[in-house]
Amino acid sequence: MKMMDRLKEERKAHEGGSQDTLSKFDHELKILRNFRIAYELALCDQTLAKLAEKFYAVHMSCMKIWGNFEEKQVKFGGGGANGSHPNLFCYIPENFLTDFIECFSDIMRANPRGYKAFMAETAVQIYEFCLAIIRTDQKSITNKYTKAKALELMTLFVYSDTKKELANDMNKSEIINRYLMETVVQFYVDIEFAGEGMFFTKFQYRHDCTKIF
Repeated sequence: MKMMDRLKEERKAHEGGSQDTLSKFDHELKILRNFRIAYELALCDQTLAKLAEKFYAVHMSCMKIWGNFEEKQVKFGGGGANGSHPNLFCYIPENFLTDFIECFSDIMRANPRGYKAFMAETAVQIYEFCLAIIRTDQKSITNKYTKAKALELMTLFVYSDTKKELANDMNKSEIINRYLMETVVQFYVDIEFAGEGMFFTKFQYRHDCTKIF
């Protein structure tokens, strides 16, 4: 889907150019459109949702170990017992975190069951994990968009839970009860000081924060 978006942007930039170039873009987009349809159909498969749920449950556990998760502060890069790798996320590919976020986001958008494609326990774990990503110091998670994507996933749960059925499970989480508002308020403040390159996206992130509030 990212490739389709990129090609659309490139085609738009080449409008007014040669017809051969535009035809080439249209041909590639036509091919990718079929892949996109197949991908979205696969996301509706409950078996896939359950496999993703199992895989990323292990993924989140590993990230907590490798990222020296600090239980008391609910953030990564706490240094662990010996402080040997306080900035581990600086050295691993960014997709270790963003793939996790995008997988759950795509399933929730495409699957008719929404967040109910996963167990409520998993939904709470994802929410807690996203809070930890946002709360982590920038020296450990250097890309501000990674934190923004985590906020988007949190907001998606709010949109998906139209009947507020997930609220009871969320209220049982000490981490969510204690750190949710504090974390989102801090994100709302931090986004104001983001670079000029995020000027337009700031509005979307403010809206996401407001939805969570």
